[in-house]
Amino acid sequence: MNRPHPHASTDQGYPSCPRPDLPGARSREHRRSGGFLHPHPDESMTTTHRTPVRPTLLRSLQACVVLAVLPGCQLTLLKPTSEDSVRERVAEVERINEALRLENAGLRARIAESELVTDRDEEAILAAMPRLSAVSIGSSSVVEAGPDGSPRLTLRLGPSDDRGRFMQIVGDLSVRVVAVPVDGSPLPLAVARFDPIEVRDAWRGGVFGTGYVFEIPLQGAGTDELPETVDVVVNFTDATNGLDIRDEQPVRVAVPEV
Repeated sequence: MNRPHPHASTDQGYPSCPRPDLPGARSREHRRSGGFLHPHPDESMTTTHRTPVRPTLLRSLQACVVLAVLPGCQLTLLKPTSEDSVRERVAEVERINEALRLENAGLRARIAESELVTDRDEEAILAAMPRLSAVSIGSSSVVEAGPDGSPRLTLRLGPSDDRGRFMQIVGDLSVRVVAVPVDGSPLPLAVARFDPIEVRDAWRGGVFGTGYVFEIPLQGAGTDELPETVDVVVNFTDATNGLDIRDEQPVRVAVPEV
């Protein structure tokens, strides 16, 4: 009867592995270590036998891992859509805008350098200076009979700056008065001109407000022959900057009491 070798493995295809607790194995380890025997890290009072993993089982596990990973590694190809072309156009427009912005910034810098104001106090004074923006015909303007019975226009003007505040003016003023009857052609009643001195002398201030008042005689018709309103057109030329300001309003005609 053939007895198996004491160190032979019971599994076919696997080499025998000497047990560390056998005397032969310990003596071989003793010789390999040069006479100094180091205890095995797994050596204890109770020795645990480890079962080797079969190659067929290992290959099966590797195949399962590959099959599990492949679905997540699939490459999905997306077809181009209209939104992609829109995004490309938007990106192109943004690049163009950025280039134009930089170019404009450079141009502004060159203009600022060419128009550099050396005196910053002068620049602040010019920014704070009021500028005439309107010369308005006041609603209290009226056409009425004078002391001699002939019609005249009492014209009240209210100049204002860019903040709507009253301001005194220096310049030339021209006034044109026209009656537009219901039937018939327009009837010129007056054309008057005032130089800067006359404009300055026309300034009035009091309890009822501040403004410029001009007395303009009318010709061609009496107050009883005029329509309810007449058209008044004023043109003022600012002497400080040459700006022309115009206003046109209907002015009430006061009917004399009988």
